[in-house]
Amino acid sequence: MNVERLRLSDFVLDKCGRPQLPDGTRILPMYRTLVYQQVVNTGQYLPDEKQSLQSDTIFVVSSISIVTLAAIIYLRIQWPNGRFLTSAEQQINGGFTFGEQRRALCAEIPKLPGMRGVVCPPGSQIRLTLRHADTAAAQEVVIAFHGADVYFLKKGSSQPCCIHQL
Repeated sequence: MNVERLRLSDFVLDKCGRPQLPDGTRILPMYRTLVYQQVVNTGQYLPDEKQSLQSDTIFVVSSISIVTLAAIIYLRIQWPNGRFLTSAEQQINGGFTFGEQRRALCAEIPKLPGMRGVVCPPGSQIRLTLRHADTAAAQEVVIAFHGADVYFLKKGSSQPCCIHQL
């Protein structure tokens, strides 16, 4: 074993083995919800809808809430990194939720200790695919992406900075 490597890892990891941010930098989450709202007509297929994040720092999506009155609406969500929430279109019956206390959205983020969710870089987009398979009239779909804009406080500073300023 290399003793230098063990000592370097002590500075990177805390007592519980979790990564630490550089030089005592702390995370300052500013919680917000992004809302996507769309009316979907009977039999309509919307393959490439987009939800822009419009943020100067990373946004961490920790949970999703979806509400619709339609009996059969199918949804698929693609994250900015190209991965999908589910492998196929998910049927929504009245609504469902992912994340936090509901269903696990994602494991803890290694570079952001204490935070769970999906990291979305500044200026990125979440892509949505919607399909209305019911014979009922047009239905409104409301999707809320709950999360936080993540700012960082450098050691000794009271001004938050963005990730590119670290």
